[in-house]
Amino acid sequence: MPAVVAQLNLGWFDASVLAVAVVAAIVIGLRLAGRQDSAEAFLLGNRDLPWWAILGSIVATETSTATVLSLPGAGFGPVGMKFLQIALGYIVGRVLVVQILLPGFFQGKLFSAYQVLQRRFGTSATLAASALFLVTRNLGDGLRLFLAAIVLQ
Repeated sequence: MPAVVAQLNLGWFDASVLAVAVVAAIVIGLRLAGRQDSAEAFLLGNRDLPWWAILGSIVATETSTATVLSLPGAGFGPVGMKFLQIALGYIVGRVLVVQILLPGFFQGKLFSAYQVLQRRFGTSATLAASALFLVTRNLGDGLRLFLAAIVLQ
C-alpha cells in the first residue's frame, strides 16, 4: 500500500473508491473533450441545458468541505434537524431562481452576472461586486482550509 494511503488510514475499499472516482473523472473528461466549438458552448452548454441540470450544478458547486463536515454534526447536536429548514429553503430558492430568472439570463446573451451588473448599473457596481466577491471568497476559502486542517490534525 502506498505511504500516503497508509498515512491517511485508508482501507482497501476507501482507496478503491478514490481510485475509481479519479479514473472515472479522467475517462469522462477525455470522452467529452472537444465537443464544444465556442466559448459560449463550453461555458453555457449551448444555452440548452434543462433547469434541473443547472440546479444540480449550482448545488454541487456550492457544496463544500464546511457543508460536509458541519451539517452532520449540527443534526446530531442540540440543534437537531432544525437546520433542514435552511437546506429546504435553499432548494426552493434555487428552483425559483432557475425557473424564473435564468430564462431571462439566457435570452440576454450574457456569460456572467457581472455583465448583467455592467449593463444595468455601470462599471462602479461591477467593480464593487467583484471586490465583494473576492473578499468573501477569500474569507470562505480560509474557513474551509481551517476546517480541513482541524479534521486532519
